[in-house]
Amino acid sequence: MKQVFTFLFTIILFGNVYPQSNKVELKILSSETGYSLVPEQIQISNINREVSIDLKNKVDNYYAVNLTEGKYLLSVRKEGYSACESYFSIEGKDIKYDIYLDPVVKNPLLKTDRIKSLMKDNASFLLGYVVDDETGEPLNSVIVKDESNSNASTNANGYFEFYLQAVCEKRSFVNLTFNKAGYSVEEYKDFELFPNTDFIFTVRLKKEKSQVFIQNNKLTEPVCDECNNKEPLLNPPVSGFVLPVNIRVGRNCTGTNCSYAQVYSIETYCKYVLPAEIYSCWGNISGGMNSLQACAVAVRTYGVYYVYNPINPSLYDICDNTYCQYMGNVTSNNTNNAVDNTFRNILVNSGGVVRSEYSAENNNKGCGNGYSGTGSSWPCIFDPVCTNGTPNGHGRGLCQWGTVRWATGTLVYTSSPCSPGPPHSYGNKTWQQILNHYYNVSPQNWTVYLGITATMISSSCLPQATNPCSTITITNSINATSTVSLMLGASIAPVGTTNWISDPSHDVKLTFNQGTGSYNRSFTIPCSIQPGTYDLLTAVWYD
Repeated sequence: MKQVFTFLFTIILFGNVYPQSNKVELKILSSETGYSLVPEQIQISNINREVSIDLKNKVDNYYAVNLTEGKYLLSVRKEGYSACESYFSIEGKDIKYDIYLDPVVKNPLLKTDRIKSLMKDNASFLLGYVVDDETGEPLNSVIVKDESNSNASTNANGYFEFYLQAVCEKRSFVNLTFNKAGYSVEEYKDFELFPNTDFIFTVRLKKEKSQVFIQNNKLTEPVCDECNNKEPLLNPPVSGFVLPVNIRVGRNCTGTNCSYAQVYSIETYCKYVLPAEIYSCWGNISGGMNSLQACAVAVRTYGVYYVYNPINPSLYDICDNTYCQYMGNVTSNNTNNAVDNTFRNILVNSGGVVRSEYSAENNNKGCGNGYSGTGSSWPCIFDPVCTNGTPNGHGRGLCQWGTVRWATGTLVYTSSPCSPGPPHSYGNKTWQQILNHYYNVSPQNWTVYLGITATMISSSCLPQATNPCSTITITNSINATSTVSLMLGASIAPVGTTNWISDPSHDVKLTFNQGTGSYNRSFTIPCSIQPGTYDLLTAVWYD
């Protein structure tokens, strides 16, 4: 099981609600099904861990609290799911987050082997879940269909699956609708189908206005050429090499201005972006998975860059549209596997993680026919597999059509994206070689790096029986994927309470060696503490 380091949160209960505060609304959901979840713990503490709260009860299908201005840490834990660790700021506005947790054990209906066994050479396999947007409860008898009235209906768990005809020779688009009495119709407009390919939906039906999702957005140019940066960041600020746990995605965005946010694990976020930015069916062509994996690293790097350099530090890291990178509404097994197969891989330079741009067709964008790049904002790269390709994009970074041509050794045509084209004479490249081809060029010299994670395995303390004013030693077993310096924190609270007491003077920064090792820190028991039995909370966190 893949895990990452978690932050430390100490808990002291609020006594009251302060004036001049803003409301924070949290929904906790499964990233796999969209179901509403009841976590064991939701902790919010200010950045100095001086005042904190533990949310317990739902209000109208969400958890809510009023907080005064300041910066806060957020931690959500649910048994059987990976933890969420994030932050936000109260700056005179209400905060709304939908927090999606990843299950530790995959749903049997969504396992890769099962889905692959059901795919057909002449059809797309569509499956997924439909839930009530407000309650997160599964919706049965939802009709899913296209214009030809090929349809399916959800069962009591909100699950559906069915096939729509698709062939390689002709690109086909459909308008999919999700319809249930009493709910607005959800429409996926111009949804492109591919043979022998699956699409996994997580749909939320509203009892309000209709929603239209434009799916036909693959390998297209952003609304603006330069988006939120007038010049590409050739020397981005130092950001470090430690992989974050989560990313805050701005939603309901106009450009880079978004009204609320959703929180995902970095990997789940990538799984929604990748099939919206590239063709999942490329993974069905011999060698084509190398294309998807190269693009997965570019997508992950771009997202991680914005975690460290957020667009709106108080609320979200990245927007969900083409002003950033487009976050779609479906996943697919080929692209999911590409994300999993490249876990922890990012692009870096000597300063840290980089802003890894990419676009559809970089041929002849300033460097001439048969060359990628612009010659000004991005260096010229000999790219013969794209000779005579029609430019489509800003020309910087990775060329998406170039990746599939290098990966498969064929000239895959835009008119038939799921089929191999005629062979070219320039050989094949692995996903690592594709990334080096487009990014490891002077003056960028960006290289593929395996990001660092650290996991707390267990903790113990000596002596276990002690007195106020005394100091105990806490021993932690920690597994690190590489040598890294992180903070080692601890707190105690009377059993069954969340009245956490910390000892900041002993919150030390230690260097963890690669592999599993034991690391100690001290904890001084306050002299004012009452006798009794106490819980111990330990964590490693990134300062």
